[in-house]
Amino acid sequence: MTLNELAIKYGSDKADQAFGMQPHGYCDSYGLYLPKEPNSLLEIGCMHGASLKMWKDYFPHARIATFDLFQNEEFASKESMEQLGIKCYQGDQGYTQDLSQIHEPYEVIIDDGSHRSDHQLISFKYLWKYVLKPRGVYVIEDLHCCLEESFRFGKPFEETVLGLAKMNSIDSLFHDIEKWVLINDKIIFIWKS
Repeated sequence: MTLNELAIKYGSDKADQAFGMQPHGYCDSYGLYLPKEPNSLLEIGCMHGASLKMWKDYFPHARIATFDLFQNEEFASKESMEQLGIKCYQGDQGYTQDLSQIHEPYEVIIDDGSHRSDHQLISFKYLWKYVLKPRGVYVIEDLHCCLEESFRFGKPFEETVLGLAKMNSIDSLFHDIEKWVLINDKIIFIWKS
């Protein structure tokens, strides 16, 4: 199955169509920019577990993990994800002390968590430095949320990931950014050298 077909199968909003939610259509971009067979993938944000199930099927030999609060009873539980063989880290992506429990390196890291611009930057700065493998790729989804003040929490747009990308200054965050691609002001892929 294609990544998009798996996203539809599991009900992920990453598909080009979704039922009961806004489809984002990220699968084509993932198909273009992710490694063909990564050995490990960490996704911030679990929600119902749809995209984690999708990744597990699409990359059957990869170590798949998630980082989430696991506090909403309407969403997937840590235990249900662990039963699928998905490593679970529990915490708030806005706190480096919570992120610091992740000791294993990952080849792909995807931020589909809170969408708060301050959380995106905190997670990016910490995980890039301490968790993302060299030659790995860091992905941040739903950057268009940075356009809304409610997701910026008092920060100016220029200090968001999208703002930095629009000003061509993502490279200023780290010396080891090899390249980056921003797609439709919604999703960014950033490669580590």
